[in-house]
Amino acid sequence: MRAPSVPVRILTGCVVLFATSGCGQSVGSDCDEARARTVVYNASGSPAYAGQAMLISSCAGDGAFCHADAALHRYGAPYGMNFDPTLADGARFPDLATGASHLYAAQVASHHFRDDIYSQVVSGLMPPGGLGQTTMGSEYRTFSATDTTGTPLPSLRSAEGREILRNWLACRSPVVEATTPITSPSCQTDADCLTHHCDDGHLCVPVGAVEMGHAPTTPNWSSIYATILVPSCARAGCHDAAGAAFSGHLDLSTSAIGYAALVGVAGSNAVCGTRIVARDPTTSYFVAKLEGTQNPTTCGGTMPTGGMLAPSQIAIIRTWITNGAMMD
Repeated sequence: MRAPSVPVRILTGCVVLFATSGCGQSVGSDCDEARARTVVYNASGSPAYAGQAMLISSCAGDGAFCHADAALHRYGAPYGMNFDPTLADGARFPDLATGASHLYAAQVASHHFRDDIYSQVVSGLMPPGGLGQTTMGSEYRTFSATDTTGTPLPSLRSAEGREILRNWLACRSPVVEATTPITSPSCQTDADCLTHHCDDGHLCVPVGAVEMGHAPTTPNWSSIYATILVPSCARAGCHDAAGAAFSGHLDLSTSAIGYAALVGVAGSNAVCGTRIVARDPTTSYFVAKLEGTQNPTTCGGTMPTGGMLAPSQIAIIRTWITNGAMMD
């Protein structure tokens, strides 16, 4: 089966919406196909290619921010600049056909504006401000036989992260389409297919590849600490050892210290309540803080400030608390 063909649209100049980035940055034609198809996974075990994952997380915020077509907050992103290559069989779509259409549109857009996207990232203008230091959506990780907790994708602010994005764009933005086998519709001509490509067997070429999901973060302390709290909370200036004094005295610098701060003797707040109430996530202040249901006047704003944890991540934390919030 042939790889899907993304239409090539030559840009004659800098698009006005991207004019501040200049015309000098191009992704070029240097493409390492194997690297472009490096599979990474989020905390729910959902796969994506590394460059695809960067757009999902850092540009579209899991469909909720900036460059998503149904963004809750666009933060100034021009309407129509939608780069949200979420999997077609994800929970956001009622059926595979709807999801595939959405994914293909995002793939075409990212290829069409590849040089402009790359120029904005290299210039430091995108993602804007502090958002460039983190991700607004799910964090994706690579895994191996010897690295079972996973290694996070590098930031788009880093040279390594920019090269991952450049290579993926140069390779025509390949995407993971689904986690289960795809039944391709029959066709007679290219016009019959979403991807405008009917193969020799009269089947429409899929938008992307099928990749198995990865075992998601499990509802136990070691997994939650390593894959959710460390990358999202225990960062410099936040809930590390130095930043704890300015962040509600919640120190998550190590697994043992973090557990004691959340569940142990120190895990309470005179004003806001107990951080974690074993077997009762509903009355646990930590959950309220993550979900944004705490009293903002007396208990501060929602955490993390760089963007909410994915609902699936909070659900895992809730399950762990319901099971007794034990330290394993």
